[in-house]
Order: sequence, then C-alpha cells, then structure tokens
Amino acid sequence: MLKELLRKILNTNGIFIYNSEVSRDRHIINGIRKKIILTHRGVLHIGAHYGQEASFYADLGASVIWVEAIPEKYTVLCKKLSEFPNQKAMCALLGSTNKNKIKFYISSNDGASSSIYSFGDNTQFKNLEMVSSVFLKMKRLDSCFSIKDISAYPHWVIDVQGAELEVLKGAGGLLRYCHSLEIEVTSRNLYLGGANAQEVINFLKLNGFMALQEHKIGSHEDLFFIRVR
Repeated sequence: MLKELLRKILNTNGIFIYNSEVSRDRHIINGIRKKIILTHRGVLHIGAHYGQEASFYADLGASVIWVEAIPEKYTVLCKKLSEFPNQKAMCALLGSTNKNKIKFYISSNDGASSSIYSFGDNTQFKNLEMVSSVFLKMKRLDSCFSIKDISAYPHWVIDVQGAELEVLKGAGGLLRYCHSLEIEVTSRNLYLGGANAQEVINFLKLNGFMALQEHKIGSHEDLFFIRVR
C-alpha cells in the first residue's frame, strides 16, 4: 500500500504531486518521509538541540546542515556530529530579520523548548518554565545561505518553538528550493506572540505547499508538507 501511495505523489523524477488519497496514517507519513530523504539526500534541520535524529539521517545516507541557536548546545552538537562526516552544524538564531540583539528564553527541560517567546498558557506542561534568558544575534536564513548552498538540501525540518513563521519569512526566495518540509505547529497558546498553526499553514499554501495531514484543532504536532505542481 505504501509503495502504491508513493507512486501517486512522486513522479519518476522525484517531484511531488499532491493526491488527496494520501493517508493520514502516521506510519505511512513516516514511510513517505524516508522516501523523500532517500530521494533528495539533503536535509536542512533548523532547531537542532543535540541532533537526536543524526543516526536516522545517516542510515538514509543524507547530508545534513543543522542549525542551533544556543551556543552551549551547539558545542555539544558539534561533538556528536564528529561521528557523521556528512553532517555539519551552524550556530545561528534564525528569524524574519537581521537583528544584532534579541532576547532568547531558555527552558527548564534542558533547553529543548527554548524560544524567542516566553510561555503563554502552559497548563499542558505544568513543570516547564523559562529559567533564564540570553541575548542573541538574529539572522535571516537567506543571509546565511546562497541558492547554490541551499539547493543541495531540499528537505527542511523546522522546530523552533513558536517562531516557525518567523523562520519561513526569513527564508525569502530560498523557500522555492525547499521541496518538502516538516514543521511543528500548534493551535494552543503555548508561546506568547508565537505563530498559530493556521497562520503557518496559510503561509505555506501561498508558497506552493500542501499538507499531507490535517491539523487537529487544539493540538501541538508536526505536520508534513510537500511542494505541489
């Protein structure tokens, strides 16, 4: 069944064609994800933390650029990536503008939920809080990479705790070179000022992407998008 569905959304050149029959089943989505990474072999992962998926990408033979905002986490990430010759890291806080100083909040879960936004309605994670903050330089993605650089990494992963829309806007014209995208979205008020799911979905739709799953209202989840023709 998976092979059948993949044939319906991938043409012989690996270009994505949307088909409404694509299932919402997570196992099928994960199978499509693997197929996409195997096809394009280049991943831009924004919001790296410790690079937990490094072995997964290596098993698929993918080259990866990881982007991590927190300098201390970046140092640990680089040590881990020394085991993976086709993976490299960049220390940068990505957003919609180039700015010399922006307040960045560090979360209590070893920084995994850190963000440019403080927590909003955080009743879902009662033991989670922002314990400190640092000032970091923000950069637009299109000021960090050239077209030549980015075209080798057509699968993007964006996990930036409420700042997803900021990162997408900062990609500018480079977004055209993204063929598929995994992005964390939420319709909860988890981050004060953070983008809600519908804003992200609408922005990506305007830029030629279609979600393979419908967002569940009230959820905090990863959605998978493909560029459609």
